[in-house]
Amino acid sequence: MFEKILPLIIIFLIGLLLRKLKILELKDSQVIGKLLTNLVLPAVVFKALYTAKIEADLIYLTVAGLSVILSLTLIIVFSLRFFKLERIRKGSLIITFSSWETGGIGFPFMLLAFGEIGVSRIVLFDLAQVIFLFTVINFIACRFGQSQFHLKDGIVTILKTPVIWAIISSLTLRLFEFNDSLLLSFLTPLENSFLFLILILLSLKVNFQLSSFKLCLIITLAKTFCGIGLGWLAAMIFG
Repeated sequence: MFEKILPLIIIFLIGLLLRKLKILELKDSQVIGKLLTNLVLPAVVFKALYTAKIEADLIYLTVAGLSVILSLTLIIVFSLRFFKLERIRKGSLIITFSSWETGGIGFPFMLLAFGEIGVSRIVLFDLAQVIFLFTVINFIACRFGQSQFHLKDGIVTILKTPVIWAIISSLTLRLFEFNDSLLLSFLTPLENSFLFLILILLSLKVNFQLSSFKLCLIITLAKTFCGIGLGWLAAMIFG
């Protein structure tokens, strides 16, 4: 396992060095992010779902994902009742605590550890969060912010998300038993670039600020332990 992790650490450090030497700058992360969001990540998701063996009973992964994110939302909303915080900070904490990041961290490490079958499973688990993110989380952001929430905008945003169409198209082609080796050959180089681009992006984005470290640490630990507990509970319920 160390042999797999070491190259990732080296790539991350190279990214930090390139940022230090100003060969790459923070603004370059926007381009890398667009490539990942609109091309590479959808390709990885498509290939994983297209090639992996998926059975109907795996729908429990999506149900489990929805259960976890709803539970996290209820926990943080209830907990914040005991703290006197600014309205906008409360909203930020609810959004941060309720949602999780998989596209940037979870997907590449699942790909590294378990291959395409692992990605296919985390996609199904994460599907509930994608819908939740652009509807409920969007509503919370508007509720604690300055703008108004429109369900139509949330639905349109979901439909504009490339990963959603990657999921739909891959499952549709599986349904019709479409098999094209040329398509898979095209997707493979994109999949191979996924980890590299993610690590370079993280190296450009990382920013250590001691002033906010304490709050971030508390939120991270609380979310981690709650997530582990809810994950264990979901595993017990859904088998």
